Amino acid sequence: MADKILGIDIGDDAIKAVLVSRSFKGGYRAVSAGHVSISEAGGVAEALRRLFENQSLLGCPATTALPVRRLSFRNVSLPFKDEKKIRQILSFEVEPLLHFPIDEAVVDYVMVHKGVPSDLFVAIAPKAAVQERTAQISGYVKKIEEVGVDGAAIATLLAAKSPPSGCVLLLDIGAEHSAGFVIQNGVIFQIRPFAVGGNHITRTIAESLHCDAGEAERRKRENRPDGAQEAIAALFGKLLSDLDHTIEFMKMHGRLQEGPQRIYLTGGGAFYEPLQEALSRHFAAPVTGLDLLADGAVQGDPAVRNLWNPLIMNQALALAVAGHKAPRSFNFRIRDSKVRAAIGQLRDVLRWAAAVTALFLILAATDIYLDYRYSRQRIDTLKAEIMTLFKTYNPQVTRVVDPVSQMKGSIIEARKASLGIADGRPGTTALALLKDISRLSPPATELLLSSFALDKDMILLKGQAKNFDAVDTLKREFMKSTFFETVAMGAATLTKQGDKVEFEMRVTLKK
Repeated sequence: MADKILGIDIGDDAIKAVLVSRSFKGGYRAVSAGHVSISEAGGVAEALRRLFENQSLLGCPATTALPVRRLSFRNVSLPFKDEKKIRQILSFEVEPLLHFPIDEAVVDYVMVHKGVPSDLFVAIAPKAAVQERTAQISGYVKKIEEVGVDGAAIATLLAAKSPPSGCVLLLDIGAEHSAGFVIQNGVIFQIRPFAVGGNHITRTIAESLHCDAGEAERRKRENRPDGAQEAIAALFGKLLSDLDHTIEFMKMHGRLQEGPQRIYLTGGGAFYEPLQEALSRHFAAPVTGLDLLADGAVQGDPAVRNLWNPLIMNQALALAVAGHKAPRSFNFRIRDSKVRAAIGQLRDVLRWAAAVTALFLILAATDIYLDYRYSRQRIDTLKAEIMTLFKTYNPQVTRVVDPVSQMKGSIIEARKASLGIADGRPGTTALALLKDISRLSPPATELLLSSFALDKDMILLKGQAKNFDAVDTLKREFMKSTFFETVAMGAATLTKQGDKVEFEMRVTLKK
């Protein structure tokens, strides 16, 4: 690990830098610092050139950060806690939530809860923003150790000092933009940008009092907004409302149980005392301006203390200290190549896995389809065979609905007819009737039955007899049967050869 690390804070209106060394005993010392106004220098590039005219800052390892307003943040839960798995899957998990391609993003996270499921607070930075920031400073430093999130380094230091329970709110009030960090139980739970800054207060005073920006800035620093209190209160009201919405949102999702118990302020816009008073009244919590050099954790050389303005320089000092400390907060720089390589490897594996899976699915689908087609054809063949058999033995049926059931019904009826005519005559069977007809038929009539149709209480007989007299004899003899009620003759004609008589006879059975 480098013994000196430079923290570079590029804000809305100024660039701040603090160089921190670490002793063998683990202590930290701020050995050099710098502050350059961007507007006075004429832009970020010229401001950086002037900053590094201080040779003690030049050529050191550095850490820097991206503004919160350029980043996206998400709370994500995953069903495992292994860091390697998280790194491999995280980009795919947040990809549907982004408004730009995942290939153009750099993703990092902090662990809110390490368990199963794991609870992550994820930050997503546009790759172009990381490249732009590293390009700005890479020519002046030895290497870039970390590209983090503005204010997150301070929040991480605060989280290490926060009580074991309770909510802490850190507000970084910049010149044009601000950021809020919600810390719960020593962990960063949420980060939100706000479009309010110190310059908004200055402009509000200037517009309300109709004075120039210089006079408005002096009044702001001297806490003399005479006549502009109402307009400033409306400006604060927007900030307080956004903070309320953030806190309530986290409460609704079960991430917070109560509002902030303590509020810390940093950033150039935090000088304004009425803002501190408004925050304290609104949240009923103490408000403290941060001074990371005053708590004794970092020693400061005289050159640094002479330049030291805590609310302005805290961020640069925290970035330098974060470069030495582990574990770190968000770091888009060191994760970039590793995550991209991991994603590339995972995508290659997924492509092969998808191809093999697709092949197996195609084979399985083909097997299922062929099995279905074979079964379907077999069923159709069986149905055709059943229909053929049904029509062969039941030609009188014109409406076929369920051939199997109808065939069973026909068999039952036929069996019933062969065994007994009706429930009232259990002993009267078709065989008994035929036997009685045979008994009553004289041999001289030469009777030959060709049809015997039994339908309930009716028998239709067809046959041949010797002559017409034989037919009459048969009718008389059948009337002697104990089974027959009436015997009626039907048509009687000579056969084609003319030596026999064909006849029909309808017999009614006794009840």
